[in-house]
Amino acid sequence: MPLDIDRVHLTTILCNLLDNALEACSKLPADKRNMYLTLTFDSNLLSITVKNAYDPKNIDLQNGIAYTTKADKARVKKTVEKFNGTFKYYTEDSDEES
Repeated sequence: MPLDIDRVHLTTILCNLLDNALEACSKLPADKRNMYLTLTFDSNLLSITVKNAYDPKNIDLQNGIAYTTKADKARVKKTVEKFNGTFKYYTEDSDEES
């Protein structure tokens, strides 16, 4: 069964997520940088996970939850929701996951 999202929107989502991960990693020493991208497709459901290292000093927490005002994360959330998806953004230990 084909995925119910066009290439342009899927590319926008992937590019924004990877750009955020690269930006976070670039603020770390080279030996601390890592980034993982996982895509799984099953029963017409696409799951995209981007996990990367980050500097906790660069994360704004509100009530213990990672908060961002970056327009690109809002754009990803809006695009994902347009196609009836769910966008989750959280921090865990020294990794950031979108």
